[in-house]
Amino acid sequence: MMATLENDQKPEAPTPDGPKTDLLDDLPEDEIRERLRLVNPELAKEVYEIAKAQIASEAARHTRLDSKATSLVSAAGLSLTLGMSIVTLIAKGDVVATPYLWVMLAVTGLLGVGAVGFGVFALLVKGGFARVNDHNVFDKDVLRFADSPTGTDDLATLKEKYEFGAAVYRQHMTAHLWEVSLQEHRQLNRKATQVRDGQILFALFLLALVVCVATEFVMTSTEKKDAGATPEAAASAAKAAVR
Repeated sequence: MMATLENDQKPEAPTPDGPKTDLLDDLPEDEIRERLRLVNPELAKEVYEIAKAQIASEAARHTRLDSKATSLVSAAGLSLTLGMSIVTLIAKGDVVATPYLWVMLAVTGLLGVGAVGFGVFALLVKGGFARVNDHNVFDKDVLRFADSPTGTDDLATLKEKYEFGAAVYRQHMTAHLWEVSLQEHRQLNRKATQVRDGQILFALFLLALVVCVATEFVMTSTEKKDAGATPEAAASAAKAAVR
């Protein structure tokens, strides 16, 4: 009776909340290929679909990063134009520049140019991005085995043999697609770092620009106040002289 109960027990799948893993630690390609030695064709198909989705995710990330870099270049360029207006006022003599203001303007200009530079560099077409390789897609040995699998005498029908061959090919392509997605992920990480650094410089540029505008406003207000007070002082002095 006990033996019958034990045989009737259903196998339990491993719990999904297993040991924590480092999400930044990539599996070696050999390890991925070893773990892809699957018997279940449906499972092989499921893993293959995940690999395709990962490729699509990296492509979408590439588009988003390019959009952010373009916005960074546009915003920093427009803000640099605003900063140049302060230099124009100084050149016309409308504002008397102090050494402090000149230093702030120089720092602001460098930050703005740096932000634009990082954005442009992120948009540059650089080599190294991965692609699906035709040698892997049309691998002669894999295609030959998948089309006419050997060692499948235990499979009763031709359909089952073809399903097994297709599963083997999916496992082969899953490993390749995952390798492609990892290489593109590393390249996009470098692009993301460039965009992030440009955004930091742009934030500092805006802060420095605000300080320059505030300094200019204070200096202009002070000059106008002094200019308005001078005629009044002269009139008072003239009245005193008449008396």
